[in-house]
Amino acid sequence: MLGVEEEADLMELIEAYYQGDFQNTVTNVAQSAPIYKCRILYDVKIHRIEWIPYRFKKIHSLQLVHADKLDYSHKFADRTELQSLLQKKGKAEDILIVKNGLITDTSYANVAFFDGLQWLTPLKPLLAGTKRAALLQQKKIQEADIRPQDLKQFGKLRLFNAMMDWEANMVCSDVLPKQILLQNT
Repeated sequence: MLGVEEEADLMELIEAYYQGDFQNTVTNVAQSAPIYKCRILYDVKIHRIEWIPYRFKKIHSLQLVHADKLDYSHKFADRTELQSLLQKKGKAEDILIVKNGLITDTSYANVAFFDGLQWLTPLKPLLAGTKRAALLQQKKIQEADIRPQDLKQFGKLRLFNAMMDWEANMVCSDVLPKQILLQNT
């Protein structure tokens, strides 16, 4: 299925993910096959399951956008509000969302900032993703309130989600905070 000949044990993949060895397990199963994300559309019952090729993005610039009323506490099929915010990115490749004066996420990933000693992730993200939860549990990132004016104290910014391996440079984007466009939109 999906270019993979070898049968995969779903429980093994889930356990490997929470033990921090997900990428190695997936690599062993999929080898050179393309990577797909599984999208399950549901409410009280499952309506549809989709397998969609996942396209990794390498982001080098972000535009700060303010969205105090945005609610994305769960993954929604309707991403109209996020798409509307993306229209404000200008020449940047993606957006960095600010809600009630605090940095939250980008349009598709959680975010962490490196201060020279540790990686800090927003205390109140729009979506507290599964990769974020695993990295917090592994103590690779710490939570903190991060304001736009705090960005100058960080040397790096890293985008991550469940599809992106934290350790792999070719998958994770490191953006210098000076590449974040600070215009108020």
